[in-house]
Amino acid sequence: MNYAESDVDDLEFAELVRDGERRLEAEAQERQDKYRRRRRWRIFMNAIVYASYVFVEIGRRGLRFIERNVPRYIAFVDRCLVHTIRISVHPYKRVDVLRLLLMLCVLFTIPYIVYTTYRFQTTPNGQIIEQLREEDIHPYIMVERSPSYEEPPLNNLRSDGDGLREDDTDTSCQNTIQGVQFLTDSEGYICTRSQQDRHRRGCCNSSSTIPPRPKRFSCERCDTNPPHCCDNFEHCVSCCMHPLNMSIRRDFLTHADPSHPVYSNPSAMTVFEFCKFRCRTSSASVQHQNSYRSHRTYCYGIHKPLRVLASINSDRFEEPPPSTVVEGHKDVIVPDDHASAATEPKTITVDGDRCTLQYIDQGERPSHPDAVTIAFIHGAPGSYKDFRHMLPRLPDHVRVVAITLPGNDACPIEDPAQLMHYSTPEPVALVAFEALQKICGDDPNVFLLGHSFGGHTAINVATLNEQRKALNLRGLALLASAGYWAHKAVFPRVNRFAVSLLQSPVPFVSEAVPLIVKELYTRTLGFPSSPPISHFTSGFVRVALSNYSLIEEQAKQLGHLPAFMAWAQDDPLMEEEIFLTMSSRLSFGGPRFAFAAGGHNVQKTHAAFLARELVKWTHSVVSGDAATISTQVKKIPS
Repeated sequence: MNYAESDVDDLEFAELVRDGERRLEAEAQERQDKYRRRRRWRIFMNAIVYASYVFVEIGRRGLRFIERNVPRYIAFVDRCLVHTIRISVHPYKRVDVLRLLLMLCVLFTIPYIVYTTYRFQTTPNGQIIEQLREEDIHPYIMVERSPSYEEPPLNNLRSDGDGLREDDTDTSCQNTIQGVQFLTDSEGYICTRSQQDRHRRGCCNSSSTIPPRPKRFSCERCDTNPPHCCDNFEHCVSCCMHPLNMSIRRDFLTHADPSHPVYSNPSAMTVFEFCKFRCRTSSASVQHQNSYRSHRTYCYGIHKPLRVLASINSDRFEEPPPSTVVEGHKDVIVPDDHASAATEPKTITVDGDRCTLQYIDQGERPSHPDAVTIAFIHGAPGSYKDFRHMLPRLPDHVRVVAITLPGNDACPIEDPAQLMHYSTPEPVALVAFEALQKICGDDPNVFLLGHSFGGHTAINVATLNEQRKALNLRGLALLASAGYWAHKAVFPRVNRFAVSLLQSPVPFVSEAVPLIVKELYTRTLGFPSSPPISHFTSGFVRVALSNYSLIEEQAKQLGHLPAFMAWAQDDPLMEEEIFLTMSSRLSFGGPRFAFAAGGHNVQKTHAAFLARELVKWTHSVVSGDAATISTQVKKIPS
């Protein structure tokens, strides 16, 4: 056998194999390049078609805008010019050059601002102001599917709720079953197995006095900040069913996968079934594979966690000490034998049925002389939802009344004159006082709590009560309250000028200013853009027309009332000097807390701490120990 020829044949065969592989690779590369070229061309054509649709829509809206507004603007300019000419020729009224230039600047500035506002609302970059698109919001919610451009199933949801069926609990209840000691029923109660109702199968006996008492919509072992996680399954289901979490359920279902076997048809399942499935399957607490971000491993929210820990599963060892209570603290924040209960929002008419307010009323009705009622008043703008982080943390034996003032959120006012009237601080205080008189006028111990400019309204209401004695008012609580002078985020002269423009007889001006006000609140101050325009207009007027000197005089008259105060030293809107001045002049006994961090909304960032201290303070006032509480400011580190 010739081994030399065999080696040559092997080399030739190997070379032929390599040539064949190279040809196959070249052909595969050529096919891939051809596919990429076709795909790029298809994408390019789709982009051209989409761009044509965009330009056509922009042109249509532009023509509509011009058709609607230009004639009014021309008429307005014509009237201004005629008026200017009349003044200039009058022998006693001459227009100097400076006034003429100022007027021309105003005439050109207002249309430019309106045009810019309209452009931001209609272009893709500005579209996020009004409504987030599916592909934009998807990275920020925990929906396990790839992004798509299909329309979300909005038609399955009611405009005033989450679209889920109500649970039928007349004769029996569903419950979570698997808990060794505790279970949650379809009414939202959490109880032990021995506390089940004998007459209604599967339901907790809400009247049971055996400790621990059954608790409804219990969030005491949950974090009410995103991603809304709890340290056990039963509390997760109970907290998820809380009426104040309806918006969370609705937002999740709005952007859920239309083909999902459970979430695709919300009307086919109840609130309990949704919460049970959500708490069991949510991955919001997962850090990596089978490692968790914290000890709270059951979540019902839609947002990804805001805090990423330095090490996996390390949150259990980083809990703050009891002296530094922050949002998300795992200690029990209310007594074990109590829970937070809430009801659906109610409405009440005041001022001779000319004005409607919305409010929520939760907790037990006063049945003994020591019972406590706390009335919450929001800022400008705002609603009772501003206190949604505190309300679930207050015990059942405390009655809570939180109102939404006229013109705000779900209480819009369409008539401009009526909106202006019910946005002025004095009428606001009158309607709030009348509403509280109707709701809790017979309660033995009423406390007013105001946040931001709600502090001004609370002081106004307390002063009215000094004259009329319609409420059994025992104390005043102010959270990051506006003070005795305009803070750094308020410009009184500019604001009053803008309010005068709101009352302009020229339709173009009076319609443009509310749009500018909304842009100011949403873009500059970071308010959500979903409420109606009257929400922002009402808050703006309330701020602009605040009488700071009157507030200072009224505060002196209320010097005998116990006062609870809390604020954050890093408040971006108000300087701490305002809070310290108010603290020193409200001289009667009451705690003062200055948080190192927490921003303007301390009722959210320090909800657990404030709920606990507020309940403790109200009980001390009722028992007659308020005068012994020091007014020295206690600094709470971050």
